[in-house]
Amino acid sequence: MLAQNHKRILKHCLVYVFFFTIIIYTFFHTKNLVFGVKLKINGIENGSSYTSPLLSLTGKAKNAINFTLDGRKIFINKDGDWQDQLLLSPGYNIISFEAQDKFGHDIKKDYQLYFKNS
Repeated sequence: MLAQNHKRILKHCLVYVFFFTIIIYTFFHTKNLVFGVKLKINGIENGSSYTSPLLSLTGKAKNAINFTLDGRKIFINKDGDWQDQLLLSPGYNIISFEAQDKFGHDIKKDYQLYFKNS
């Protein structure tokens, strides 16, 4: 009787561990669907003032298939890395980044910059 109880408990534990493993595995392989695009931009800060008109920008657009800077397509590599240069107009500038993933999720980041022409 006691041996049968242990076998049944062990059997239930193995079934629970199996299903828990499948759930964790599924979550890690579908997290891109759940969380969408992640966008990181280097070389620019919102509200900053610049004295040079040329900005060198780099960053990462993780899980993105389409990435634009002010409506202009920026090419990204398979890891999501990108780089581009941007020429500021004298005075106030608004820079818009947009990225979309293959599931239709999108993200938009706007930066307000000021270029002081010397």
